[in-house]
Amino acid sequence: MNYIELHIGDYYTDTMGLTLLEHGVYFRLLNAYYKTERPLPSDYKSLYELCGGRLMGAERQAVNKIADRYFPIGEDGLRHNNRADEEIESYRHRVDSARENGRRGGVATAKAKAKRNDSENEATAANPVDRNHSSPDTIPHTPDSSHHTPSKLPNGSLQIPEALLAISGFAEQWGKWEQHRKEIKKRLTDSMREEQWSFLALQPDPIAVIKESIRGGWQGLFEIKSNGRKPVQVTSQAKHDQGF
Repeated sequence: MNYIELHIGDYYTDTMGLTLLEHGVYFRLLNAYYKTERPLPSDYKSLYELCGGRLMGAERQAVNKIADRYFPIGEDGLRHNNRADEEIESYRHRVDSARENGRRGGVATAKAKAKRNDSENEATAANPVDRNHSSPDTIPHTPDSSHHTPSKLPNGSLQIPEALLAISGFAEQWGKWEQHRKEIKKRLTDSMREEQWSFLALQPDPIAVIKESIRGGWQGLFEIKSNGRKPVQVTSQAKHDQGF
């Protein structure tokens, strides 16, 4: 997992009384838990390594205390955190659902394309044209592709990365971003989408990044500075001019 939601109220209720050092240890172990999506090892030495390696006496005591209180050893011999296990299970369910929805969408698109091709073939068979003897008035008409409605979804054959789809509300917000780019006449290309998804996957709150750009009427996505005043431009000026 590259992204987690932190419920401030629950966290402070569960960690009341911890020292600053113990808060740091707790976050370090939680990050390791979510990153690997696996329970922690039971031995203290391995936990010391997860917390940076060369720990002093007070630091080791903090690791021992946090491990025993918040990551008790389960029947499988590993250290579990119930809340983390629930969040990981929920994340995997969302990813599986997104993958299945994407698969169904791809199948539906393929079927629609096949049905359209069949219809075109039937029409051609019913109205054959002898190209060798056609007059100027009977030359087959070539459709104007500029007015052809594409059968692909707005993001073509691309799929939003699973890590982003797993974020609650991201798919809906991305749809709003696509609409915003259309309204300012800066439609996204597939290469732009891939770059923007890669950028958003590295942000602490991808949805907030998109909302900020829509709110500001911007054509690009930017990191949000902690003071909330001005965005930090993460792309080159050339990409910005091109509507990244």
